[in-house]
Amino acid sequence: MSNLLTYVPGIGNPRAKLVVVGEAPGADEEAQQQPFVGPTGKIVNEWLRLAGTSREECWLTIVCKHRPPA
Repeated sequence: MSNLLTYVPGIGNPRAKLVVVGEAPGADEEAQQQPFVGPTGKIVNEWLRLAGTSREECWLTIVCKHRPPA
């Protein structure tokens, strides 16, 4: 149950005009302590690219800051 202690904070530009919000971190997010770094992160990166922006220009965060058990 150590995963309940791993906090995953938001990252990116704190003055961003675009915020990407997820539900909860997965295993990849927990391991790297960053939101949207696993398979979903690849999709988010592509959507941002198609929208003409990047991760660096956005604020990325998740509602639940800890990975749910099981």
